Amino acid sequence: MDPEQRLLLRDQQPIPLSPKAFDLLLVLAQRSGQLVLKDDLMQILWPDTFVEESNLGQHVFQLRKALGDRSQGSSYIVTVPGRGYRFVQDVRFLPEKEKIVLESHLRTKVVVETGRRPSLGISAAVLALLIVAGALGYRTYRAEQHRESAKIELPKTVKPRRSVAVLGFRNLSGRPDVGWLSTAFSEMLGTELAAGGQVRLVSSEEVAHMSTSLPLASSGTLSKDTQARIHQNLGADLVVLGSYSDLGKLSGGAIRLDLALQDTTSGETLATMAENGTEAGVFQIVSQAGERLRQQLKLPSLSQEQDAGVQAALPANTEAERLYAEGLEKLREFDALAARDWLEKAIQADSSYALAHSALAEAWSQLGYDEKAKSEAKKSFELSGKLPRKDRLLIEGRYHALSKEWDKAVESYRTLFDFFPDDIEYGLRLAEAQREAGGRNDAAATIQSLRRLPAPVGDDPRIDLAEGFNDGAIGQYSKAYEAELRAIAKARASGLNLLLARALYFEACALNPLGKNDEAIAAAQEARQIYGAAGDQFGADAALEVVGSAQWSLGQIETSEKTFREALDVSRKIGNQGTAAFELSYLASAQAYRRNLKSARKLYEEALAIYRDTGDRNRQGYALREIAWVVSSEGDPWAALQIYDQSLSIFRDFTDEEGVAEVLSDEAQALTALGNLDKAQEVAQEALDLSRTAGNKKIIGGALYSLGIVANLRGNLEAAHKMLLEALSTDREAQVDEAPLDELEMAETAMEQSRWDEVTQQVNAALPYLAEHKDLADEMWAENLLARANLAQGNTAGAIQATQTARAELHQIPWSWESRLPFDITNARVLAATGKLAEAVASLKTVIAQSKEHRYVQYQLEARLALCEVEAKTDPVSARMHAKALEKDAASKGFGLIVRKARAI
Repeated sequence: MDPEQRLLLRDQQPIPLSPKAFDLLLVLAQRSGQLVLKDDLMQILWPDTFVEESNLGQHVFQLRKALGDRSQGSSYIVTVPGRGYRFVQDVRFLPEKEKIVLESHLRTKVVVETGRRPSLGISAAVLALLIVAGALGYRTYRAEQHRESAKIELPKTVKPRRSVAVLGFRNLSGRPDVGWLSTAFSEMLGTELAAGGQVRLVSSEEVAHMSTSLPLASSGTLSKDTQARIHQNLGADLVVLGSYSDLGKLSGGAIRLDLALQDTTSGETLATMAENGTEAGVFQIVSQAGERLRQQLKLPSLSQEQDAGVQAALPANTEAERLYAEGLEKLREFDALAARDWLEKAIQADSSYALAHSALAEAWSQLGYDEKAKSEAKKSFELSGKLPRKDRLLIEGRYHALSKEWDKAVESYRTLFDFFPDDIEYGLRLAEAQREAGGRNDAAATIQSLRRLPAPVGDDPRIDLAEGFNDGAIGQYSKAYEAELRAIAKARASGLNLLLARALYFEACALNPLGKNDEAIAAAQEARQIYGAAGDQFGADAALEVVGSAQWSLGQIETSEKTFREALDVSRKIGNQGTAAFELSYLASAQAYRRNLKSARKLYEEALAIYRDTGDRNRQGYALREIAWVVSSEGDPWAALQIYDQSLSIFRDFTDEEGVAEVLSDEAQALTALGNLDKAQEVAQEALDLSRTAGNKKIIGGALYSLGIVANLRGNLEAAHKMLLEALSTDREAQVDEAPLDELEMAETAMEQSRWDEVTQQVNAALPYLAEHKDLADEMWAENLLARANLAQGNTAGAIQATQTARAELHQIPWSWESRLPFDITNARVLAATGKLAEAVASLKTVIAQSKEHRYVQYQLEARLALCEVEAKTDPVSARMHAKALEKDAASKGFGLIVRKARAI
């Protein structure tokens, strides 16, 4: 590719591209391997013009076609659903000397071989794709690459700074109303010590989590054994702890703060000190204590700029600090609801307090209110300009992460980690952002750089957890499981219970897709018990969800439903709305599974209302899709299509191509029922193309299934068999529940080809699974197939028996037009075979009327065909006349199979 001449060549031949498509390719290729957000692309390509987002998708399609991307997957441009695009081929920028030599060689080669005016041609044997930049552009790029490499690469040996953990302060007053001072002293002293970046401060969250497993002694100092454990678990070389007393209003709010500085490696107490003051002068107390501690640590005094940063981290008044400290304490006690209330009051006391807005964003995020969390994070970011550099970057990174702007979050955390490469917290945040941005390899490199940190930090179990999560995110569950086992072993040895619970939770998440559901349940249950004992109901709730999911996978639907109801009670109790909505959706799925459609719809709509309230628009798309399925099953495929369109609009807005593909696949089946086979085939094919691009086997199987149904109804039986066979293979490989449905639809195709043994084989293959999972609706479909096969072979007794079984199953599920109409058609044929012709005719006329009312064109045509077959027994002339009319109507809608059968009457 030559940006200067705006040429793209393959085998020395130019590939035509529109100007915008060329610009798009240039942007993607120059950022090879990076996720480029769709909003950024829109701004780059159309900076001063408003265009629909569909324009971007059209240019991506043009590029893929020009580059020859395969339909099975993307060789060049990969879509990251809901975010943007990534150019995945390696790109080489030629150094100037090599560029000149190659251009000269190729010009000569082109002139000799073609006789045309020289142009830059690159042989595919030399490079699959080559970006040749202009000299200025190239130098700029290399400079940027050098800077980026400097940020990513961590030296093999990092000399860590001394690390300090502020463990908190005991309230000697015994008065709960001054308990907030412990958190306030810890936070403010931490800011004082970390200023200037000379020491690494262990995060207060780590300290809080450790304290649940390792309660600190009530004395003013720690034993050598306790210090050694703190050093091993937190990587802290030094600890600050102590006590305070507040004599109350009668003494004018007098406060005494006693501190001790201890060396965890030697076990020595390096210094003790005391500061006196008042509640009104609490900031001065901390400032004096911080200066004395810095002197003991031989840290330089704060510069004017550093001191200004420390002051900016303080609120405008003591009341705001009190409320902020109360909120932080509640967050660490896993009470996000109470934390939210305290932090909102803190902001009322000082609306410009950046740290309070950041903490409130965290509370909203835990409660599932993504938009509110993003709003508070933005306010915090806008107010953070005067904070110390590391605090600014941390707030900036959190804001971008909550906004799902993962590329920008990567930049913030990468800069932070570059400044402080010995800080595991920053490295873990960077790895998470890189993974979410689609840069799994970048995340893996960051994780490996953390492993190179000196012990004990380099042995931290959280590094193994990050590695396991990174592997699990791309489906490498076996590798993820191995990483989680390492983390579990380390966490058990450390005695850090919350870390062990987290490792067990991730182990269960990896075991579930590996099919080891019993083991997943055991791990998740242990995690739940630990979380519960520590008071972390958010963790216990998440563990319960994994238990319920594994039980569902084992076919224990009722047990799974009970587990999710228990989880829902927990979510509602702690105010976790986002999780509550997910659990409601799971409960709805259980009701839908049993065809309790009214209950299912109510639960899905309740979940949708929560997603709307919390601002989770993407989840709204999934909830709408489920509601549409229920509406279709209730007998209104037309109304279902309108809801599918709402869901589709959301997924297209998010560029969530997997979500688009799933909805299109569902739409195809609704369109089939409505008799619009052309449109059904079109949307199912689009679903297949999108799912293959995304590499999602589950959606590929669903799209192939929909296409197989359409091909079957058109009478293209060989094509239908081929698609359904591929769907079955894909679904089995993906280990999804749809494989039995593929087998039943294959039985439909085999029946039309009179391959009776295959019909029985396919039905018998599906029935055990359906019976185990109590899928009565599809069991009825299977028995219906057996009844039709027996009837076609003249085995009336077998047909009657299968119909009776199907009827018994139908009576166990609530009313469902989708289930009843095909049963009534088969039952009418059985009635006719036993001589009950009048009863059969009446039944079929009822089916035709109901099909018209609910716009089920497919069932209407099938019922009319069955009616013609019954009429042929008593009035062949009328039957033939009706068959001709049916043939015409079926042909107009593309139902080739019915056309052939009607023609044969």
